[in-house]
Amino acid sequence: MKSQLLVRNILRWIARVISIPLVALILIYLLFVGLQVLGGETGFPGLYLYMLLLLAMLAGLVIAWWRERLGAIVALVAIAGFFAQAWLLSGFRGTIGSSPFVGPLILIVALIKPQSFDSVPSSIYVASWVLPLAPACLFFSSWLLRRNRQVKVS
Repeated sequence: MKSQLLVRNILRWIARVISIPLVALILIYLLFVGLQVLGGETGFPGLYLYMLLLLAMLAGLVIAWWRERLGAIVALVAIAGFFAQAWLLSGFRGTIGSSPFVGPLILIVALIKPQSFDSVPSSIYVASWVLPLAPACLFFSSWLLRRNRQVKVS
């Protein structure tokens, strides 16, 4: 029982550590893109839905700090929304790479090396799927371990 509690706590803290920079990055991206939209620049098709899904993922990661299951479900539903948006909206997949987090990662690459904005490495696309999925899955796994422990003790 103690080992299961230890694993649960480790999973929860790994998820929390990963979610802190993700939340900061999402906030910076939403602020950056939001200010551009307010400034009158046009965005790609589905930009508002993309920003809404990013906001949902942000909310899920923050909620998961207190309510692991609810936060993980909100984040996973937002990620599923990204996937659905990429396949259902014509022209969206090529613009954003059908990934929830590629926008913020491309922003970081563009800010660090402005000349490399045109050629985005494929590792960015892989990381853009792994980064948001990791904490959501870890929060959900932590909740499952806690739930299993409560069922066995009762």
